[in-house]
Amino acid sequence: MFSLFGRKVRAKPQLDPSRSADVKELLTRADALRQNSDSSGALQLYQRALEAEPKCLHAMYWLAALYEEAGDLQKAKEYCERGLAIDPNQIGLLLRIGNVAIRALDPIFALQCYERVAKLDPEVPDLDALMADQYCLMGRIEEGVAAFDRAIARNPQAVTLQSNRLFVLNFSKLLTPVELFQEHRRWGALHQSKALPSFKAESVTLAPEKRLRIGYVSPDFRDHPVAAFYEPALEARDKKMFEIFCFDTSPAVEDAVTARLKRSADVWKCVTDMGDEALADTIRKSQIDILVDLSGHTKWNRLSMFALKPAPIQITWLGYLNTTGLTAMDYRITDGYLDPAGETEHLHTETLCHLPLHSCFRPSPRSPPVSPLPASTSGHITFGSMNQWPKVSDEVKDTWASLLKRVDRSRLLIVARGGQNPVFRDRIIGEFMLRGIEAARIRVSPALDFLPFLKLFSEIDISLDPFPYGGGTTTMQSLWMGVPVVTLKGASAFARNSVGLLSEVGLKQLVAITPSGYVTTAAECAGNLARLVELRAGLRERVAASDLMNARRFCENLESAYRSMWRKYCAA
Repeated sequence: MFSLFGRKVRAKPQLDPSRSADVKELLTRADALRQNSDSSGALQLYQRALEAEPKCLHAMYWLAALYEEAGDLQKAKEYCERGLAIDPNQIGLLLRIGNVAIRALDPIFALQCYERVAKLDPEVPDLDALMADQYCLMGRIEEGVAAFDRAIARNPQAVTLQSNRLFVLNFSKLLTPVELFQEHRRWGALHQSKALPSFKAESVTLAPEKRLRIGYVSPDFRDHPVAAFYEPALEARDKKMFEIFCFDTSPAVEDAVTARLKRSADVWKCVTDMGDEALADTIRKSQIDILVDLSGHTKWNRLSMFALKPAPIQITWLGYLNTTGLTAMDYRITDGYLDPAGETEHLHTETLCHLPLHSCFRPSPRSPPVSPLPASTSGHITFGSMNQWPKVSDEVKDTWASLLKRVDRSRLLIVARGGQNPVFRDRIIGEFMLRGIEAARIRVSPALDFLPFLKLFSEIDISLDPFPYGGGTTTMQSLWMGVPVVTLKGASAFARNSVGLLSEVGLKQLVAITPSGYVTTAAECAGNLARLVELRAGLRERVAASDLMNARRFCENLESAYRSMWRKYCAA
């Protein structure tokens, strides 16, 4: 989400002109092989150079880099540590080991590395952006936003940083809803002022009932939460009336989900390396009638391309529950749970298009079976925080601490990226100890791969939704695993993410309006063990029978909206 993998690391160890001719030749040859993408050959030569000169930082740095690239993070870390034992202030190695820590999902160690670099040379390029990511992953949103501001001041043209900053502002109440909208609108105005629309009216046929060409632009055509909601709509579409183009913008390796989506789409275009103008031209030449963004201000988005307006109608959907800030974006697809009519229209540059439901969910076929209620054998209630830790604001911690005090002998299981780091784990536990909760009642798990993550629900009796940024995919996964979710209905779509999901499976009573009501709701839920057992046994069936998984009905509503938009456009 905040990750900035792949940044060019600066201040790398340089070749030492005083070293022996043999070692210098090995390093020169190794560098040449690496630059020609021969990683295996380069590794062998760097190893030989290091054997000949055990303190060669240049070899250590590139061995670490190559092992990191190959996914062997332990080896990469070992070479970084070996080099830093020789020179603790070598900036390139500090940046490299920080990058390895990011890949290992350890933001606190990465931040410690970057803070050391900042003391050595605060002018290192991209340093503030790297630190901003880690602050946010640790839940230190205010510090993260301040670091993003510094990074953007250094590089005002950095579109990715601007989007990252907008995204993390949704995690806190640093800004009012109106102020947050103004930030988005300023972003949109800036990028549209530099854009020349590329759509030409003659490139599409203005026939109201024709077969429509729908183009989807996304970096998330992978095993990603967006795909769990997009794939059902793609498969259930009316193929006679809608032709689907997928524009894949991701640099990530394709996976099994990509393969399935490719089979369902009519046209698939990998456009990863295209700049905005080239991508806009490709879309225009494809004669796309309706172009749909699935990212918003999330990782690898192409919103700056949408500012060029390459299609007559442009829509944002799924990936981001807020405005893009672009007036070139005509609509945002939502529903009455996320955006009740009359409440948030003034906070959007787009026209809100309300469907009966915002999306349709497809659970993983690898999902484990629902387990028995843990409290039946443990003798205590275990609450679970399965969302990303940055969503857990101070107000949420206060509320959860009040809940733990109210429900005798209850426990809280928290999943947090970096939870394997004892320093970060103790810091999280310490947050609750400061609020009067014994350390033994808090358990912190590191981020997990998908199947272990789903299996962890077998240890949870009730899931707790954070606020003001609630769960969407996580809420659906919790319900699918038989675990009810308590949520707080807030003032934005992000703060109402779980409201519709709970309402559609008959659990509207788990939607609280105030933090005190949240505590009461969760405590009452925890106090009825027989009800929890019954609920857990039938919740998966409820979800499966609900409109949340009715792909055909959802797709009919979505396509009806597309057709209405197109007819309106043709009439105008």
